[in-house]
Parts: sequence; structure tokens; C-alpha cells
Amino acid sequence: MDISVVTLSALITLEALTLRTILRETRALQELYGVEPEHAPRKGSLGMRMPSFSLQEIDSGHLVTDRDMRGQHVMLLFVARSNVLALGVDTFAAVVQGLFTQAGERLYLICEGDTDDARWIRDRSDFSARYGGRLTLLIAPDAHLRKQLRATSMPNCVVFDEKGIVRKIGHPVTEQRAPAPNPPEKSPE
Repeated sequence: MDISVVTLSALITLEALTLRTILRETRALQELYGVEPEHAPRKGSLGMRMPSFSLQEIDSGHLVTDRDMRGQHVMLLFVARSNVLALGVDTFAAVVQGLFTQAGERLYLICEGDTDDARWIRDRSDFSARYGGRLTLLIAPDAHLRKQLRATSMPNCVVFDEKGIVRKIGHPVTEQRAPAPNPPEKSPE
């Protein structure tokens, strides 16, 4: 064999081993810091820590951050104006009411869209009169936070415990459906 072929083979093998080591170390760092590449399959968000964020409250204009939510059970309900239109205002209000009765969490309604969309949802659903200070309507200009939490569909709710750990994630409409009625009893013949 020619010396250049042997040298070339050795260089290719060395490069492949180095690349494998680099990829393994990169993946270990991604797992350590919770970074997922865009093409990677998504893991469930249960057990995940609440990411850092700040969103504007619709009525006061104050910024609400993840730090404001620590120390209490919190439910984030992600919604868009199109969801409320598709469900119907009354059905959507019933879903929100069901979420309140389901557990005593503090509910943050996160409207993806602009201020007009959030105000439309607030006014049509009459949240102020129904829930007082127990519901806070926040504006998210895009889906960044929802995607971080891996809440893929809309509407979607994410429940955090007092330590800021995701304990539940799901579609609130399917969870609020009434149980199927019992079949009619057979009459004795």
C-alpha cells in the first residue's frame, strides 16, 4: 500500500473519532442545560422548570414575570382569539369556570396575539365580573413561551406547583367535557 493511502485512512478515522466525541459532549451539554435542537424529538414537559419570562398584564400594563408566580400553584391557559371564536364565548367561559373548580390554582390566561385580541377575549368573556382578581389576562405577542413549555396545541393549559415545576399539561376543552351518561337501565321482563 502506498503511504499516502494509509495516512489518509488514519486521518479519516481520527477525524471520525474526534467528531463522535464532540457530538457526544455537545449532547451532554444540551441535556445539562435543557437545550434541545429544533429537529430533536420533543420530550414531555412534565417535571420541567418554569422558564424565565415576562408578559404584560392587559388592564394595568404591569409586567408579570415567572418570579411573581413562584411559591403558589399556577395554571397558565394559552389561548388565541381564534380559539374563543371556534369554541364560542359561552363554551370558552365554561371551560375557564371548569378550570377554576377543578383546582384552586391561580389562573393566568395568556392571549397570543395583540392587545386588541386580548381585550376582545376579556370583554366577550366578562372575566372581571366572573372571577375578580383570581384571573390575570396576559399578552404574549408570539408562541415562544408556549413552545418552550412544549404545549403544542391551543388552547392548552400548563399547571405548575409552588416550586415552579410543570405538574400537568393538557387541552382544557377535552378535560372539561362531562362524563358520558350512564346507559339506561334495562327494565325487568
